[in-house]
Amino acid sequence: SKNIVKVGRALVPQSTKALTPTRGDGENVTMLVCYDQFDQATQIVDDLEKQHDELAVPYSEMAVLFRCFKAGSLGRLHYALQRELCNRGVPFQVVGSTSLFQQKDAQDLMAYLALAVAENDVAFARVFNSPKRRLSDKVFDAVDAFAKAKNEQEDGGEHHVSLEGAAKQLAGLVGASTCTTTTTTTTQK
Repeated sequence: SKNIVKVGRALVPQSTKALTPTRGDGENVTMLVCYDQFDQATQIVDDLEKQHDELAVPYSEMAVLFRCFKAGSLGRLHYALQRELCNRGVPFQVVGSTSLFQQKDAQDLMAYLALAVAENDVAFARVFNSPKRRLSDKVFDAVDAFAKAKNEQEDGGEHHVSLEGAAKQLAGLVGASTCTTTTTTTTQK
């Protein structure tokens, strides 16, 4: 709207971009004074919820635009907003950047949390070598083949051997053979 372009020009007068509004004046622009990115996120989501609940504006017709994604020691400003939206159940989609929850570290953390609760083949495969543990694809393939072989041996498929279970069983076999070798070597001396 014309009002948004007008405020943009006032805030960034040195901009060389020629902005042309495609709509009429639009609503007046509201300025928020925020203490930090967390306060900013809270105020933005408060406003979104107010428009949704009181004015019946669907979330699908709302947008929050960020120009600056990184602000020095403050980190990525939009992460606080993503967390606030998620915590309050407000649907959102990140365009033009990677969502906090789609980043590798966040996905790995979620996989570790899933494994802490129960055996989970998808989560185990994700974090098998993350962080790097010098485990090759051949090691993973051996664990996978062992699990498949164990599952084929089971009667009626009542007991599923997970990848994590297979890794533990293989580690036990390797540990047992190492102990036996050590014992044999010690005994022969």
